[in-house]
Amino acid sequence: TKKFGLDDLNLLTIVANLAGVAVEKARLVARMLEHEKEQKEMELARAVQLGFLPQTLPALPGYEFYAHYSPAQTIGGDYYDFIALPDGRVAVVLGDVAGKGVPAALLVAKLSSEVRFSLLTVPDLAKAVCLLNDQMSSGGMGDRFVTLAVLVLDPRAHRLTVV
Repeated sequence: TKKFGLDDLNLLTIVANLAGVAVEKARLVARMLEHEKEQKEMELARAVQLGFLPQTLPALPGYEFYAHYSPAQTIGGDYYDFIALPDGRVAVVLGDVAGKGVPAALLVAKLSSEVRFSLLTVPDLAKAVCLLNDQMSSGGMGDRFVTLAVLVLDPRAHRLTVV
């Protein structure tokens, strides 16, 4: 029987060290690829979220509208919209979903569609917001909530209704 000598042990140590370095590099590359994938997904989510925001401002004689959106993270729970209503009225909606990141952004997506549905199907603003509240609270939001202000401008009567 042949026994392993000191040279064999040194060679084995060198090979084991090289294998350890290769395994660690492979782990780092896998983490880097996963991070890049997450970044791409976040950028896509940001683009989708920005798509929910109005692309143009209302043009009403005698009124000026401004908007700026800058989330604290890549995506967030802030929301605003301008919704043209019957009879030339315009709804201005400002909302903030409690929390940040992807969960808040998903609730903003739900909020956006529910706001439009409620305001366009229920003529009375208070009742429309009650319907919106019912829709959002029955939607599995857990402990999250939305702070929301809805303003309806009637430019002919120069009247603003706030809920």
